[in-house]
Amino acid sequence: GASLNPFNCPWSLLSYGNTAVSLPDIENEDFIKDCVRSHNKFRSEVNPRASDMLYMTWDPVLARVAKTWARNCQFAHNTQLHSSFKLHPNFSSLGENIWAGSLPQFSASSAITAWHNEIEYYEFRTQKCTWVCGHYTQVVWAASYKVGCAVQFCPSIHGTNIHDGAFFICNYGPGLNTNTSCFFMDRTRQGSLSPLFLSRQIQTFLVAYFSQDCAISLEFTTAFCFQPVFEVVIFPSSL
Repeated sequence: GASLNPFNCPWSLLSYGNTAVSLPDIENEDFIKDCVRSHNKFRSEVNPRASDMLYMTWDPVLARVAKTWARNCQFAHNTQLHSSFKLHPNFSSLGENIWAGSLPQFSASSAITAWHNEIEYYEFRTQKCTWVCGHYTQVVWAASYKVGCAVQFCPSIHGTNIHDGAFFICNYGPGLNTNTSCFFMDRTRQGSLSPLFLSRQIQTFLVAYFSQDCAISLEFTTAFCFQPVFEVVIFPSSL
């Protein structure tokens, strides 16, 4: 049979109709909180527990990138995601998840949950996808610590048969590196500790420490870690 590409992005046809449902803009505080909290909820719940999962915070530049692309109403990924520093001054490439559906059924949390539900096709032990799970792996990509999302009303979403629908996009920095086999590290064993990321507010990260024996860069080009690790998990009081 045909080989499976875990990073293809099929869309799920949802019921739709002509309805007056308002959609939040990228500066809406409730929308921002919904996007950030939903991502961090799923990132904090990975199994096995992660030793390197950074806490995501909102990035308005990423949100503008998402909004600009969403206005095309084309169910396809931004063609400039991997153009070095073209879309964002701090990230050489970006990650992206897309969702399309009816207006009444849209909420940021439900769309992000749909991406996370691809977990059923991901096997941590083998680091393989049995079907499409690229949305899930981006949601839990440990090195991504910035997110920006946008939703756009589209009379027609090209590439689908959805009309009068919502097109929702989240962009991530740094983006998922599909050349590595490890999306986050198992925290179940203890090892030597060394600070890797410093922050004025340490609670802005889910984890503060990595094993000093692991070859890790910020972009996680060599993310697979064979050394046992242990970390302190600090959950923020807000967002």
